[in-house]
Amino acid sequence: MSSGGVEIIGFVMEAIAPSISRAFSTFLKTAAGMILLSTLFLFGSYWYASQTSALHGWLSLGGTLVFCIVGSSAIASKQTITSVIIHALEKYKLGSKIIPLLFHYILAVDERKEQGERGITIAQLSEDLPLKKAEKLFQNAVNSLIRTSSQKSGISSWFKTKVSTFLLYKIEQVTLAEFRTEEQTAGGVNLILVRDRLSLEIDLLLINAVKSAGLKTTLLILGGIVLASSVLSYGLVRYLPV
Repeated sequence: MSSGGVEIIGFVMEAIAPSISRAFSTFLKTAAGMILLSTLFLFGSYWYASQTSALHGWLSLGGTLVFCIVGSSAIASKQTITSVIIHALEKYKLGSKIIPLLFHYILAVDERKEQGERGITIAQLSEDLPLKKAEKLFQNAVNSLIRTSSQKSGISSWFKTKVSTFLLYKIEQVTLAEFRTEEQTAGGVNLILVRDRLSLEIDLLLINAVKSAGLKTTLLILGGIVLASSVLSYGLVRYLPV
């Protein structure tokens, strides 16, 4: 990893630090909401299964409790990371600060040595690159940065690494979508033009992407809890003799 990559990771971790104060309160609020929702799940599973036997009811209750604990922990963790990122994007415009650094890292002639490439030449900076080459350059850069962030140790660094990794993956997702749009309209990808355009709108794009991903994850996990609890309750009533 080049010094430029290390500097970017250091900048990202320092930039999200002021937003981490929201993490604990967000986790507690989400956990409290999930406790209330889990109470409904537990009541429903016990009520249904206990129609045939109290044993069925208690077994269903126990299984549903496990599902709720696992699911609630996942949702609370995801919402905590999401809230930190959204706060950093809204208040500190973190995305628009990272994009120029990240593209500078990609465009630097000597930055790709560890990937077996020398990146792109100065003459290519103003040219339209093939979509696959532009995607590979950006993905290699993001993966390299993520490997660097994972080398940090300590609880605080661990959480910052989780947030940084999620943020970098979202930046990659948004940027690659912009690459594809650029390729469709211009026949290639001009990294300079994409960088300048994203620098103006990346924060809003990231906020929408992060919120959408958080909502989808929450709904999927809640649906999984309901499905698992329903299958367990039905299976107990249907197949476990009393």
